[in-house]
Amino acid sequence: MSYDLWYEEPWMFLDVETTGLDTHDRVVQIGLARFNQGKLVDAWGSLVWTGIEIPDEATKIHGIRTVDIADAPPWNAVLPKIISMSRGAHPAAYNESFDKRMFWSEMMRTQVRDIQMPIFDPYHRWIDPLVMVRSIDRFVKGEGRHKLFKVCERRGIALPNAHDAIADAIAAGQVLWDMRHEIGDMTVTELLRQQQLLAEAQERQFAAWRARSQRGVGR
Repeated sequence: MSYDLWYEEPWMFLDVETTGLDTHDRVVQIGLARFNQGKLVDAWGSLVWTGIEIPDEATKIHGIRTVDIADAPPWNAVLPKIISMSRGAHPAAYNESFDKRMFWSEMMRTQVRDIQMPIFDPYHRWIDPLVMVRSIDRFVKGEGRHKLFKVCERRGIALPNAHDAIADAIAAGQVLWDMRHEIGDMTVTELLRQQQLLAEAQERQFAAWRARSQRGVGR
């Protein structure tokens, strides 16, 4: 538990690009961005060799081809950098349910266990600006309005290379800092508690919307 104000604490944002959306898919690029009191203090990224072909559908999204990762390091080789950049920081990601799931899929393929850091604890909650964006910008209309590049456009945050893992990790941290006054003063522990409550409420709203849509299709 942390009793310091959330915006005074260090955060480490993680973003991944993958071969697909399922847990059997693989990470082909990782980006890390560390922030101290809202200031970017370190950023790093790497392509990752997976040993499998990157489908054309994935390449259309992030632009990474199988030939691009042919000489890239495997996951175990990038792990020390993840450890060094994450030390003492709260893990975070935009739409963390995806990035955390893919991160842990890669970790489960390794023999590395028992790293005593929040990012390597599968039960530790990550900071996710998307949850706050959906709440704060709930009246904004338009398809894809909560996608990272759309949020950056609205908030005047530069994102010159969307779907590049490093650029996305940096932009996600900047979005969180930009919302500091809207989020308000609370500890990291309280922020994560409020985030969980918002996420559960949003999921109930999505479930209700899906149920209405399915009833409409069945008529």
